[in-house]
Amino acid sequence: MRINSLATRFLAISALWSIIALVVTALLLTTLYKNNAQKNFEGLLSAHLYNLMGAVDRDEAGVLVGSPNLGDPHFQQPFSGWYWSVLPLDKAIQSKEGKYLVRSPSMGGENLKTPDAGEVLFKDGFLRTFQLSGIQGESLTAVEAQIFLGEGDHLYRFLVTGNNAALELETSEFTQNLVIFLALFGLGMVISTFVIIKFGLRPLNRAKSALNAIRNGEAERLEGEFPDEIAPLISEMNALIDANKTVLERARTQVGNLAHALKTPISVLKNEARAPGDDLAHLVNEQADNMQEHVQRYLDRARIAAQVGSINARTPVSPVVERMLRVMQRLNPQLQYEQIGDEGGALIFRGEQQDLEEVLGNLIENASRFASEQVRVSIIAPVNTDAKSKSSMIELAIEDDGPGLSKSQQSEALKRGRRLDESKPGSGLGLSIVDDIIQEYAGHVELSKSQLGGLKVSIYLPSIK
Repeated sequence: MRINSLATRFLAISALWSIIALVVTALLLTTLYKNNAQKNFEGLLSAHLYNLMGAVDRDEAGVLVGSPNLGDPHFQQPFSGWYWSVLPLDKAIQSKEGKYLVRSPSMGGENLKTPDAGEVLFKDGFLRTFQLSGIQGESLTAVEAQIFLGEGDHLYRFLVTGNNAALELETSEFTQNLVIFLALFGLGMVISTFVIIKFGLRPLNRAKSALNAIRNGEAERLEGEFPDEIAPLISEMNALIDANKTVLERARTQVGNLAHALKTPISVLKNEARAPGDDLAHLVNEQADNMQEHVQRYLDRARIAAQVGSINARTPVSPVVERMLRVMQRLNPQLQYEQIGDEGGALIFRGEQQDLEEVLGNLIENASRFASEQVRVSIIAPVNTDAKSKSSMIELAIEDDGPGLSKSQQSEALKRGRRLDESKPGSGLGLSIVDDIIQEYAGHVELSKSQLGGLKVSIYLPSIK
């Protein structure tokens, strides 16, 4: 797909929106999952805390008794970050640590330093949750409660901690799986969007193919069923094609009428100027001939200008060349005519057949007039054409083995009425007429020396790809 195509734009917008939506979704789901996992993690620690509070008591001597088993092997693993402890808050009792302090084997006989009550407040139920640095610097989440044990006013602190590494690992695995899933989902969305766009824009491709068929002369109108969204456009294009045909027909009719209107007066003048030996008659006859040539020339240009805009104009090149060479061979049996290139007849001139015949007729006739033995016509297919152009250019090279032209003579040859060899018959209008016709088709003419030794005239005309 090209960068400036509708399909590329739709696909790019869809992909951009999908990326933005999926990134926002990933961030939102990850945040929600992390918050929920944190709550669940704190809930697990609270459950362990309540189990600890139910398993530890104080006897009459003030000694802590009980055998807590929280059911998690992490509390048995040294310095795992999963700790529990029960500590009296009375300083006097704390000094008797051996009997009045119990803690999990994972603590290895060490104690944890917790924040003061003023730093982290207790919530309802005398519970508080906070982040804590572990014995070996690990990141911990702690749940703490302060309750009275036994009779009296002895307050004890119950503490349970969990290692945040487990929470981070769980969140990381979820994020990784989520990213993979959303990436595959996004890729599926882009692929499905591409398929939908290609299917949805298929009518436009059919319209493009129909237009190409018209340009190639294979059809005259856009035919077929089209969706409601582009049906009015198709109707307008068909109306434009019909209007184009009408304008061309009107132009051809007017050109023909003008030609007939001028032909008779000029013929009358020429007939009246045939008196022998009369200088005035000779002058009138000469000027009438010039008028006739001028009128024919500009009528031809007007006709060509009207035909160039026709999208149906198409002429196979090879048959026209073959026909012109056969005619010239009969008129000049002493010369050898040769055609090279386009053996399959695939090259198509985007223009009217009579214009191509006019161009080739003038050039082959001119080459035959100056050739010694041989005239060659080469049909060269387009190469290195601009991909953005609507048509490429066919090269037609007409060569002879005559005397040829010098560089200065080549620049003068295309001027109207110039005859570089007065010994040869003709009006000198051949090359200028050829140049006029080719310019109307946005082509051009080049003169150079032929490999045969004479003149090489290369003309470039638009072709149908």
